Amino acid sequence: MPTELEWNFIVQTALCLLIAGIVLSLLFTGSRKLSPLHKQLLKVLPGMNCAQCGHATCEGYAAALSSGNCRLDLCTPGGPDTAAALGRVLGVDSQVPDLDEMLFVPRTVALIHESSCNGCGKCLKHCRVDAIEGSPRQPHRVLTEECIGCGDCVKNCPQECVEMHKLPPSLREYDWKLGPLRKSEPEVL
Repeated sequence: MPTELEWNFIVQTALCLLIAGIVLSLLFTGSRKLSPLHKQLLKVLPGMNCAQCGHATCEGYAAALSSGNCRLDLCTPGGPDTAAALGRVLGVDSQVPDLDEMLFVPRTVALIHESSCNGCGKCLKHCRVDAIEGSPRQPHRVLTEECIGCGDCVKNCPQECVEMHKLPPSLREYDWKLGPLRKSEPEVL
């Protein structure tokens, strides 16, 4: 059973952490001033933060779109509907190609050529989702189920033994619950 001194310590520590959390959250929300265009783009994007567009988050993709630095059709999970909606928000013609092949979108993942990997670990350090495993000075390998295909490991490998490749289409990759990520209109029963 904790003594009175221990209870005082627990309560004071909890209060300090609570106050620190409140202060940090206020500082964080106060520093993020998003433009109205940026907010509109974020509403259109699915918010999955999958990094398949080449940006770490949907917020990063929205920032690049609002500054005009990237294409509209990079959001694979959102598909052509999201690209068209992004085009409407930005006031540009989206020119989205017919993407029927997106039913079986082969995922792009990293592949480490173990014969040329010296185990330096730079790819391991830069992987955001811990999809690379290996010991120091031993060849590393990519866990394809975990890899999101961001390509950071390719950029940071000094041996140039990492490359991106598409997995072969399979039923495992098929989206069996195919449908829009965002329902634009309510379903009529």
